[in-house]
Amino acid sequence: MTAPQLDIQSLNLSLGKFSLRNINLSCDKGEYHILLGPTGSGKTSLMKCILGFYRITNGKIFSKDKDITNEIPERRCMGYVPQNYSLFPHLNVEGNIRFGFHAKNNFIQDPDAIVDRLCSILDIHKLRTRNVHHLSGGEKQRVALARALAIQPDIVLLDEPFSSIDESAKRNLWVELKTIINTTAQDSCRQLNQKHVCFQLTGRSIEATALHIVRSSA
Repeated sequence: MTAPQLDIQSLNLSLGKFSLRNINLSCDKGEYHILLGPTGSGKTSLMKCILGFYRITNGKIFSKDKDITNEIPERRCMGYVPQNYSLFPHLNVEGNIRFGFHAKNNFIQDPDAIVDRLCSILDIHKLRTRNVHHLSGGEKQRVALARALAIQPDIVLLDEPFSSIDESAKRNLWVELKTIINTTAQDSCRQLNQKHVCFQLTGRSIEATALHIVRSSA
């Protein structure tokens, strides 16, 4: 049996008065998972545990049978698009996309080709030399996604990726995003506050209430 791409076992996190308790989640290769829940329910905190930004209180996190619980973030082979995109203001568009290559040293083969392909797929090739301050919200989103995918991650995590996008555009953007990830990475975990959006995707949803993930459904 193939090991899950991501396997979370009895994860607990304490952050002051906030906590996540006994979180269990298994994600197989090629699956899409959506974290659903209100603001403050712990969706972003769980993502940061998976990424290694938060050190969990106890429990285990595995990726393909490898224990990554104490692995530093840059060695977890995960792409991340934060809610505010967190683009680096001192770098232009191409510099932002290439940023992750530094952590990978020489493990990325033909980085120029990767950048060219992502710029083409995401239709940002004309923006490569532009300062990120001069980008629209949608353009920033595409650059942040390109940066996350450039390192050829095993898992992609997106934190409310369409929070700044108007309702009429979300349906088409979901379809487009899924197509892009299908061609560049295998697994995706994203978190939403808008529950109706999840029905436009094929995958499993994990609904979060305060402090707990309470339901996992097909």
